[in-house]
Amino acid sequence: MAISEYAFALCALLGTLLVPFFVLYQMLRIKRRAIRVSAPTSTRDEKR
Repeated sequence: MAISEYAFALCALLGTLLVPFFVLYQMLRIKRRAIRVSAPTSTRDEKR
């Protein structure tokens, strides 16, 4: 019984820690994609 409660508490702790990091990772991916998409258009405008 104690081992299952320990495992459950560990899973709950990891879950609560992973959610903010997952959200932060997704936000960074979206920002990186936006920078990557806007970068070629800005270089094209500079060449003109």
